[in-house]
Order: sequence, then structure tokens, then C-alpha cells
Amino acid sequence: MAGPRTLTPLTKVRILVPQPKSSRPIYLVMIMAYFKFTIFIALLLFSITPSLSHAEDTSNAIYEDHGACPFECCEYREWVSLIPTSILKEMSPDSPVLYELSSEEKVVAETGTVITTKAGTAIALNKMVTGNGLVIEEGEAVYLLTYLGEGYYLTRQGNEQVVLNILGSPAFKRLSEPESVWWVKIKNQAGETGWTNKPGNFGNKDGCGSVTISHYEFLLEKTFP
Repeated sequence: MAGPRTLTPLTKVRILVPQPKSSRPIYLVMIMAYFKFTIFIALLLFSITPSLSHAEDTSNAIYEDHGACPFECCEYREWVSLIPTSILKEMSPDSPVLYELSSEEKVVAETGTVITTKAGTAIALNKMVTGNGLVIEEGEAVYLLTYLGEGYYLTRQGNEQVVLNILGSPAFKRLSEPESVWWVKIKNQAGETGWTNKPGNFGNKDGCGSVTISHYEFLLEKTFP
């Protein structure tokens, strides 16, 4: 007859406790999901945005347009100072003052220069060919230099300067305006000539009979047949 069986004592007891799938707090999981979704949307929008790579980026180039009168019906002629204004010796904000104008003093605005410090931007909404044979592809950037009035801009496309109807044409969408400073050469009644970058201090600038674009007719004729 077999003797009683001896039981071996347990030396280790392993207790299995269910663990959560992630040790991260739920709010961290939600934040990470939000950022992933945001990045996905940004990449999606970038992929469908018209490409600007066709045109050379000249938006930060400084351009000086001598003789420009940058609004519709603008005219250099006899102007009137509306408030006291300092006239500088040179076309520079650091130039010394040459003389002072009083209110309601008549002067002659001889000419001016528009200095574009940052070009504006427009996008071509479809492919087009200008009158001088310049091809602008759909989605290509056109850089805006000087506003001429009636929706027209002097623009730069690569190394070409072209007058284009940006605001009045369905072929373009303007994204930003150019940033510029307008300097005007002023002659007082004593014949002294200096410069001001405060043309807003003067009245009688609006001719309403002259055509601003005439300053750029040589470009306009090449651009449009």
C-alpha cells in the first residue's frame, strides 16, 4: 500500500493584474490627437495652394520708380501745403531741413519718386500671355511695384516689367499691397527746391483729367496689342 503523497510548498505566487492599454492620461492622448489632426490639415492645405515656385522671388527687392505719381488722377503741378511742413535738402529722412512751409503756401511739385521697399503679390488664376509675349502660368506670382490707378500696377515678372490690370481683371487675385515711400520734389516761391516724404500734407494733387498710366505708355504698348 502506497504511503501518503507529500506536497511541495509554493515558494512564489504570481498574481496577474489587468493593466490599462496606455499609461498616459487621457488628456495627453487627446492633445496628441489634436496636434496630429492640425498637422494633417496644414499639409493638405499646402498641397492644394497654387505654387509660387515658377517666379523668382523679388518681393524684398528695393525698386525706385522715378516720375511716378501713384494714384488715379495724380498730377505734379501747383500744390498747396495744408499744414506746416519741413522740406529736406536731399531725398533722405536723415537729410537736414532746407526750409519750412507754412499752411496754405503755394508750391510747385516738380516730380517724384516712389521707392518700393517690399513688393506686393498677385497670383495668376489661369495661364495668360501678355502682348509682348511674356507667359504667365496659372498659380504663378506677379510682384506689384507701383499702383498706377484704375486697377493697373507696374509689375515685375522675373526680369520683365509689365503693366497689368490686377484689380479689374478676373485673371489675377491680389494677395498683398506693395510697401512704399513717396518722395516729392518741391519748389517754393523763392525758387528753392527740396524734398518731402509727406505728400499727404499737400492739396491740389488730384488732376482728375490727366491719366496716370501715361507715364508708363511705353510699357503698356508692349504689354497689350
